Amino acid sequence: MVYGSGGVTALTRDHQRIELSSSGVFGRSSVAGGNSEHVYMDSYGDLWRVTPNPLTATKLGYGHILSSMKAGQMRMLFDEHEGDYYISDNTIGYMLTQKGLTVINERPTSIANVNGVGLVGPSEGASDTFKLTIGDIDVDFYGLKKFTTIQVIYREIDDLRMVPSVKYDRNGVYIACDEIYGTDDGLFFIGVQGIQLKFAIQGTLTSQNSTIDKIIVRYQYVDGRGTRGPRGAG
Repeated sequence: MVYGSGGVTALTRDHQRIELSSSGVFGRSSVAGGNSEHVYMDSYGDLWRVTPNPLTATKLGYGHILSSMKAGQMRMLFDEHEGDYYISDNTIGYMLTQKGLTVINERPTSIANVNGVGLVGPSEGASDTFKLTIGDIDVDFYGLKKFTTIQVIYREIDDLRMVPSVKYDRNGVYIACDEIYGTDDGLFFIGVQGIQLKFAIQGTLTSQNSTIDKIIVRYQYVDGRGTRGPRGAG
């Protein structure tokens, strides 16, 4: 795929060119996606989804919302685990899901997937505050679990707080809980039940040495129907 200021073109293995759109992209960071699809923002602010078999570019729209974003600051990131797209500049953030476009508080600068856990990096624009979102924790067990505490090992961070969210169905949506503050040792008593957990950590950095060294999630098995062997025994 070739995404340029003058249009979007696919190059085939037999050196053929297939023009998908004559509308160029919004900026250098306005394309994201994985092996099964791409999404890009065109020069008018409209979103397009590119899918294979057959190769198609489908206009999603939203130009009336996104066209005011600043091209030099705008970035698009793809969460391959959830299939969601984060679209933001330095002032506002959006998330594109299969259900549509919605405003979010985050303006992430990076997304990673580490051992099956999604990490959404801190937002750009704030000088001493940060927000780190860690998601899709199911501890390799589909059944219901009670997530009891989260321990954050950190240094030189003030006002550390957390918003946990849980899913009750793998195909459902996350339900956010109330914001909570931890102890001086970084221990958060969350006490929520679900099959998957996601949580957002926020705080204020107090020096250049501010860091989060480790995060420990503690849980208990509640529903043993989804497992066999000693772990599922009541």
